[in-house]
Amino acid sequence: MIKAVELNIDTTETRPLERRCDTVLELELAEHGSCILAVEAQTDPDEEKITAWPQLVSHLYAKYRRPVGLLVTTQKPATAAWARRPILCGVPGLPTTLRTTPYVIGPDNTSKVTNLADACRSVSSTVLSVAIHGRSPDTAGILGIVVDALGTVDEERAIRYADLIEGALVNALNARTWKAIMKTSTQPFVSSIRAEMRAEGEARALLLMLERRGIAVTDEARGRITACTDTQQIETWVYRAFDISTIDELFA
Repeated sequence: MIKAVELNIDTTETRPLERRCDTVLELELAEHGSCILAVEAQTDPDEEKITAWPQLVSHLYAKYRRPVGLLVTTQKPATAAWARRPILCGVPGLPTTLRTTPYVIGPDNTSKVTNLADACRSVSSTVLSVAIHGRSPDTAGILGIVVDALGTVDEERAIRYADLIEGALVNALNARTWKAIMKTSTQPFVSSIRAEMRAEGEARALLLMLERRGIAVTDEARGRITACTDTQQIETWVYRAFDISTIDELFA
């Protein structure tokens, strides 16, 4: 016996919907043309994704009218197994109306880097491998190799990759090892990172000095100070900060 109740046909949402994800990429595939790839980094299972992921894929398909894929990355094997479960939506006894099956990259299907030759062969794959295995204590032993591999790509990309790796090293041993290597490495991109870190530290010190002296700092001035990577310029501002009475005098 089937009992049917007619529902309101207005599907307008009455509450805000969360459709954001970590990254959305437009890919150009040689044989298949343009497509959309949504990328999610998932730490732990989250049952809210059972409705959020199909909604995200459907929204992107409706918006761009192109094939859409969902890629999930995780550092935890249990989360990888959970995320691989297909999400099915349909009426029992009828063909499945909507099926969402993420492609999951986790520790169980991502090889670890073991030598410099492999690390240099595909630096982007090396970065992904380190990010996926960021919780494994074994990763500490290959971080020196990883830094040398980053030295083979252009400086801007190396700095961006280094930032991604640092954020992924949630294991305390890995984090300490990475910081120690970054303090001693002679790779040019590491020197640039250290210079940026020094500039950030000096900018924070300058802002604290201005606050202590009671100098009102506008949002524009704060942004100019924190965005400056020239340590000599910041040092000039620091010396000037002892004698100024307004923030405009700092940049005079």
